[in-house]
Amino acid sequence: MSAQGPPKSNLEERSNSNLSPSEIRCLALIAIGYSEVEIGQEFGRSANTISILIHSAMEKLHAKSRSHAVMLSLKFGLLNIDDLR
Repeated sequence: MSAQGPPKSNLEERSNSNLSPSEIRCLALIAIGYSEVEIGQEFGRSANTISILIHSAMEKLHAKSRSHAVMLSLKFGLLNIDDLR
């Protein structure tokens, strides 16, 4: 074992994903059914920019889909189901 400690498991890496507030908000809005266009309207950004934010969040979480990213965000406490409107 190195001085840095044992290697992180895949789950630990995902839970320490460092999602930005915008990425978390996108996932919250996806969870309640918003489209990229609707999220863009909420943020005052283009649907393309929102798509980039969502894909960035998916990469950080190692998610296979948008719904998987939402599920992982809930699992790791990045989203709270009670906060979803």
